[in-house]
Amino acid sequence: MRTTISDTARQTKYVTAVCQLLQAVRHATNLEILQKVQEVYPDVSATTIHRISARLKERGVIGFAPKTTNGSERYDANPTPHHHFMCVSCNRVCDVPDAPEARAVLRQLKALSKDCAIAGTMTMQGVCKLCANK
Repeated sequence: MRTTISDTARQTKYVTAVCQLLQAVRHATNLEILQKVQEVYPDVSATTIHRISARLKERGVIGFAPKTTNGSERYDANPTPHHHFMCVSCNRVCDVPDAPEARAVLRQLKALSKDCAIAGTMTMQGVCKLCANK
């Protein structure tokens, strides 16, 4: 049975804060998590945040999202495999629903790439609506 984001073995105030933050923002780097958690708990260290996120990922409570453009790991509140869209302008990430259209695109890519075994999730890139309207 997979653990939920609110049901972890070691539920310290920092673990609770990390889980609540990820539930709210959905995707975040350790630095982003640290900065937000420090607003409530100024004494929390970067090492503590790193250990918490690594432990939650190891337990399957959270997952990875696409890395930032500078290569930083980004965590995802949703640990189940799913697709993402990443804005090349602001670096924002959002989930792409596992809709029939997404599955159709995967089938088409597999058909076009007969020499490659395509598996896993997709990360699509482009410009988000917020950046496009600027």
